Amino acid sequence: MAKLPVHIRSLARKYTDACMETLGGWATNEQTDLDIRIRAIAMLLERGWGRPGQDHTFDLGENGTGFEIVVRRIIEEKRIRVIEGTSNGQAHIEGSSENQDQ
Repeated sequence: MAKLPVHIRSLARKYTDACMETLGGWATNEQTDLDIRIRAIAMLLERGWGRPGQDHTFDLGENGTGFEIVVRRIIEEKRIRVIEGTSNGQAHIEGSSENQDQ
């Protein structure tokens, strides 16, 4: 959606109080259509409290092994990067037989 010019936004904001009153009236009037009431309530809550956070879910697979492998790889990659930055400039992977005499 294109951004409105500042003067248009400023003019529109002058109606904020009236709009909030209208939404509040729709939200609390039992004779208003239920769909309109629900939407008015949602709009008021979002403006007053912000939108609710989104939960992110994912499938861990059988016994969570796929997730565990990814986490282990990330940790190992970070460990390699830290060790590569040692003063002698030689890469060393913890737990490997390489470079253990140094």
